[in-house]
Amino acid sequence: MKKFYLILLLLIVFIQLAVPVRMIINREKVLRDGERFSFKTRPIDPADPFQGRFVRLQIQQAYCTIPEAEAEDFRGKQKIYAAIEVDEEGYARFTDGHRKIPDTSAYLKTRTRGGYTAIKDSPNCEIRLQIPFNRFYMEEEKAPRAEIIAAEASRRGDCWVDVRILNGRAVIEDVYVEGESIRRLSGAPPQ
Repeated sequence: MKKFYLILLLLIVFIQLAVPVRMIINREKVLRDGERFSFKTRPIDPADPFQGRFVRLQIQQAYCTIPEAEAEDFRGKQKIYAAIEVDEEGYARFTDGHRKIPDTSAYLKTRTRGGYTAIKDSPNCEIRLQIPFNRFYMEEEKAPRAEIIAAEASRRGDCWVDVRILNGRAVIEDVYVEGESIRRLSGAPPQ
């Protein structure tokens, strides 16, 4: 009987170690093999851009379009695949929303935030997305300087986040202010 409990204990320990290791491996795979997209950020609330050890990011264009006839199907927090395209300035934006994985290789698997807005003179509407890459973690002692830098750059419209996306999963690579990494500008070491 003791042998059974020992095996059970070892199995539980293995599972507890395997889960975070798998999460780390998946994150690193997205960073290594994922396609890079740059998303413009909008002004950050200067009163509370940090909660703990991360910079809160607000993506300028956090919505995609769907046919208005399907809008009711996406009420609440429904799963959606948002196709991504890059504009002429080199920044990514979400285009069409889909219930299933789209034919394009560039898409984000996320959820809707409920509500939609009709587009004038169009059979489509815009639906808001939950952006899974809205926190950029850094060292806590570097946060105050990064907060000031990011807030000022966002107001000028010169702040963006580089995100790697692979098979619908997204991982933040870095945040840039006026073309330079916020880690470097705030004195934090690169990851």
